[in-house]
Amino acid sequence: MDTTQQPTAKTSTMQPITDHDQASAHPTIADFFRSTLSTVTNNETFKQIKTSLQQDAKTVKILPDTFNDEFYETVFLFVLKKLDELIAIDIPKDILAEAWSKYKDLQEYIDPEKYPPEKLFKVVLMLEQTIKAEYEPSFKPVVDVLGKTIELEEFRFPINLEIVVKAGEIGIQGGEIVNLSVGSCSITGDINCKYGEGIEGLLVQKEEPLELNQVYSFKDGVPIKTLKDITKSLQFWKQKTEIKSGESRA
Repeated sequence: MDTTQQPTAKTSTMQPITDHDQASAHPTIADFFRSTLSTVTNNETFKQIKTSLQQDAKTVKILPDTFNDEFYETVFLFVLKKLDELIAIDIPKDILAEAWSKYKDLQEYIDPEKYPPEKLFKVVLMLEQTIKAEYEPSFKPVVDVLGKTIELEEFRFPINLEIVVKAGEIGIQGGEIVNLSVGSCSITGDINCKYGEGIEGLLVQKEEPLELNQVYSFKDGVPIKTLKDITKSLQFWKQKTEIKSGESRA
C-alpha cells in the first residue's frame, strides 16, 4: 500500500458477529475488466499472435483452410474466457483487506487480552489511500483440431492495478479483518499480454470509479500481519501474485 500519510484510525466496540457471509457478491478484477476484454480479439497484440500461429500451423499436417478467421476467433475467445476465470480475484477481501492488514497501527488488535475475540471492533480510516497490486496469471492452451492435438505457447497476462480509496471502515474480530466498507473508490488498471518469448503488448487499459457502497463481510477473515510478517516484504504495500494453471484445453 502506498500512502502519503499514515491513516488516522478511530475505533469503537460493536456486538459479536453472528453471520460473516452476507448476501451480495463481491466485485472482482474480472468484473472490472470484463466489458473491455470482450472487444479485444482483433487488437494489435492478438494480430501478432495470429501471425505466429499461422507460422506454427505450417509445421502441422492440417489443411490450411482449417486455420481460418473462425478458428482464431474461437481460440482467442477461449483464452479470454480462461483469463476471466483466473482473475476472479475478490477486490474487497484479496486486495483492500489484504493491504489494510499490513498497517502497523492495526497490530495491537492481535492482542486477545486487549481486544477480546468475542467482540467486533470498528476502525475508521480517515485519509485517502492508494493501493497498488500486480498479478500475472498464465496458462498454455491445448487445441484439438481434426483429431490432432496442438499445444500453443504460454500466454501470460501481467496486470497492474492502482486503487484510490477515500476513507474506509473495517471490522476486526479475533485479530482478523472480517468486514469493510469504503467512502469512494476508483481504479486505474491495465492488462498486458505476452505470448511465447517474442510477443508482448497492451491488451486493455481502463480507469473508472468502483461502487463499493456497502459493507462487505468475509466468512474467513484476513489475519492482521505482525511486524515480522511485514518486514519480510520489501514493499509491503504491493501484492505480487502469480497464478499458474498449467494446460487448458479448447
